[in-house]
Amino acid sequence: MTGYDYIVYDNRTPGPEGYDWSIKIATGVLKSDRRIRRKFVEYCEDSSASPTQPLRGFGEALGGFPLADGSCLICVTLETRDRSDRNSCAFVGILFCDFSSMRTLLKRGDPIEMARSVYDGPDHPPMLQRCGSSLATAAAENSANRRGGIRAFVPNSSPKEAASLLLEQSKAAKAPPSVLGVATWAARNARSLRNYDVAFCIGLPDSRELAGEVQDLETGESDGSSTRPALLPALAQAAVLFVAVAALLTPILLPVRGPLPGAGSSSGTPVAAAGQDKSIPVQPLPAGDASSEEAANSLAKRDESQQFLSRFEKALNDLYELAPEELLATPEYKALQDVPVLARHEKDRQTMLRLLTEDLPAFRDEVKDKHFWPFFRASPLSALSPEQKAAKLRDRLPQLNPPVGACELLYGSFRFWTEREDSLTRKWCGIVEVMSVEGE
Repeated sequence: MTGYDYIVYDNRTPGPEGYDWSIKIATGVLKSDRRIRRKFVEYCEDSSASPTQPLRGFGEALGGFPLADGSCLICVTLETRDRSDRNSCAFVGILFCDFSSMRTLLKRGDPIEMARSVYDGPDHPPMLQRCGSSLATAAAENSANRRGGIRAFVPNSSPKEAASLLLEQSKAAKAPPSVLGVATWAARNARSLRNYDVAFCIGLPDSRELAGEVQDLETGESDGSSTRPALLPALAQAAVLFVAVAALLTPILLPVRGPLPGAGSSSGTPVAAAGQDKSIPVQPLPAGDASSEEAANSLAKRDESQQFLSRFEKALNDLYELAPEELLATPEYKALQDVPVLARHEKDRQTMLRLLTEDLPAFRDEVKDKHFWPFFRASPLSALSPEQKAAKLRDRLPQLNPPVGACELLYGSFRFWTEREDSLTRKWCGIVEVMSVEGE
């Protein structure tokens, strides 16, 4: 019988850096394919309102998404308990080399039962085998023709509906829809839900106000408060192109380098501002008292450590909320793509394009792989003092490779946009600045 490669993301399987949330198992091509691994982790993160709030009360869920090479990943979410017997969940992705093999499995097997087999025995199987009976029942087939968008998650029913959607809409070699099997409904993750053709949500209130909100998400319409870039009118596009030429060429001919916005920089809003209220003020102590001076130094060190942790936690939160694909909608990327430059500036243009398409997404993945979250939530590290946590965190930072130089080049070349408070590239490069400064 044909086996299937699979990938697991949870907080109960031991991994290289403990039990914290991360990819724990990956077989076959999933061991090395960063593109699929990145999309799978994003799927897992989109299911929760925040990285520290796992789902609960759903039992099991089914989703998935097509990949650019014609393969697809079916994603199963299982409600579990972690090692401390707290409510948690686990994500299992099953890879299909083409849409036909996915349809065959959905007709003859149950991917949820296959996912459960990962935890059945003492050892994890090298590949998953087909088992169970089809989830895509006749009763659910009618749902395949319903309009996509945000739907209320119903235990037992929604997984069958998702299986039917994936099966029925992938006929005739068509790509299956992207389906988020279960998610927590919250304003903070409404934007990520729009990345899916269908998203099943827990806690979806039945109200006219929310119905209008869901309608906006489905149609892409809004009252103007959306964070996604809007398409510019033709006249405005021409103006942007003109400014782009000046913004790109002038700073390259006359380079202007300066500190990136972020913590410790001379421009922009300091990232540490939100965390400074947590600091412990150092009280004046009598001069000449050795014990008093020692106490003052201890308090100052604790204060500095707490501020460091606050800066880093904010940068980490911001990084988790950013979507790499949105960099391709920035005016900087469009200008780099559309505006020709002199041959002697082509190297800089390629450097900035690589920053937006490869380096920043790779840096985000690298930060996630280092598992910094245990420093800021319930874990064995939470018992450490701020000074101890800061020291351990700093020990890991030199392992990062933040693209500081490319960010400085981009920031200096596009100050017309990067100096704006709402600039997306400013936010990305500000995070790079925070983590590079703290790593020094």
